[in-house]
Amino acid sequence: MRRSIAIEILLASVVLWGAPVRADGTETTPTRPTDTREPSALLFRGRPLTRCRDFLITEIGVRRIMGGMDPGGSGSAMSVDIGLMRNVSPSSAYGLSLYWGTYDEGNSSGFRARYRYWRPNGSGRARSPSVELGAGLLLTGSGPRRILYPCPLVSGSINFGDWVAFTTQLEWIRIAGSPSELRSTIGTQFGSYASLIWMAAVAVTAVCIAAAASSVGPWD
Repeated sequence: MRRSIAIEILLASVVLWGAPVRADGTETTPTRPTDTREPSALLFRGRPLTRCRDFLITEIGVRRIMGGMDPGGSGSAMSVDIGLMRNVSPSSAYGLSLYWGTYDEGNSSGFRARYRYWRPNGSGRARSPSVELGAGLLLTGSGPRRILYPCPLVSGSINFGDWVAFTTQLEWIRIAGSPSELRSTIGTQFGSYASLIWMAAVAVTAVCIAAAASSVGPWD
């Protein structure tokens, strides 16, 4: 009997230890600890205002041209964006990035203004994915056709943690002596650390190809 009473007292002590009690004797519900870290001034990977004030944009895009391409081309495109964004609220960030894109018919460069919407949850942190919209101008480029710059562009993307994003882009291409074209593309963008991994993989592949070519020698 004494042993069972001791066990009951021990169990009751454990329950009371895990359940805080108010002054009036009622139990309180334990709360999850909140993130008390101070936001950083600048981060390489994009995060909401609870984590940083500013963050860098480093993106590499691989896209498919859906319309407005030069006949005979492969229909592929690549792009690079480098820029900076600032969180102005827990759900919004604005910024600017320099843009460079290459196609079968040449390349173009310019800039785009960007807006990112973070989806906040109850704790104030951002859920993945975030949504981003962009608008800008192509200012210069090269290729077989005489393009009349500047040319406007708009873009939209669904971003997953600033690692990968699914994106679409429209460019209004004005051509001298020909009707204007609406070039549309869809594809994937790699951001932050994923873009560095992608660039490193490309560099290693290029070095391996160059080394293999030099060891084989010129074709007879």
